[in-house]
Amino acid sequence: VCSFIVASLNIACSEHPNSSTQAKDIQTKPAIDPKLMAWVGEYSGVIPCATCISRCPDCESMGIDLHVFADQSFKLTRTSYSGHNEPEIFTGKFDFMDHDKLKIQLINLKERNTLILGQDYLEIIDQKTQTPYQAQHDFQIQRKDSKAKNS
Repeated sequence: VCSFIVASLNIACSEHPNSSTQAKDIQTKPAIDPKLMAWVGEYSGVIPCATCISRCPDCESMGIDLHVFADQSFKLTRTSYSGHNEPEIFTGKFDFMDHDKLKIQLINLKERNTLILGQDYLEIIDQKTQTPYQAQHDFQIQRKDSKAKNS
């Protein structure tokens, strides 16, 4: 009778994972910071060309497509509307520049690499002064999935 009970317990224990093992599995998966997740998504827009600080009559503008990922990486495609250059594709990591995680810097990007998080957009800010451009609306790129997010 004792060997029957021991065998039954062994079978029961082998069929059901140990609850302490399940707890360890849950603890080993790090939670993703909600402040980081606020950035994750796809953004696009048209901004002034690299030499302009606002849209002017002679500015041919530049298309921006930016994908921000949860592993703190990005993919940026810049397309000059002048037709003189092929689209430029940049990939890399980004760092948060403030405690509230509202400002990031795209690493290894030489110009227009600092962004601030808005409601459903990102705004490119002047990297020298760390402040918005005077024509700040010209430097906003919209979240592509904002309608799906709000539904």
